[in-house]
Amino acid sequence: MSSSYIVVLVETDINSAIYAKTKFEKASGDFISHKMREICREFQNCQFLFCDGRKEAARLVKKILSIGECIKNYDCQFWYE
Repeated sequence: MSSSYIVVLVETDINSAIYAKTKFEKASGDFISHKMREICREFQNCQFLFCDGRKEAARLVKKILSIGECIKNYDCQFWYE
């Protein structure tokens, strides 16, 4: 198992990604949720973090990098909210 850890930072809130039909017309919320679960099961060294736009994502990148290796001990979405 790799010692690296991946946080997939998504520049939209989770409700928009799962329920909005206009932005993600070709992918239903069920499809997105299913793919995220598959990725998390296959790669236990990653998690997804949904935030409120690009500026917020930039702020979170700095915060996540400052936390360092300890980030893998957190549920990033819970921590963010």
